[in-house]
Amino acid sequence: MKAETKDFAEVGNGTIDFERIFAARKKAGLKHWFLEQDSSDKDIFESIEMSRNYIAEKKFFYRK
Repeated sequence: MKAETKDFAEVGNGTIDFERIFAARKKAGLKHWFLEQDSSDKDIFESIEMSRNYIAEKKFFYRK
């Protein structure tokens, strides 16, 4: 969410602390995650790509 408007934002561009959430992924037993963009002020596919790139850049995913 965007802090000033509460509108949806791309992962890494809003108020949710995804670094903290994904840091606890192994302890929480996270095995799968899904990327969802309900609405955006950009093209929806551009927003999804921005979120996916942020997750990949931060290496929030892992493979066994």
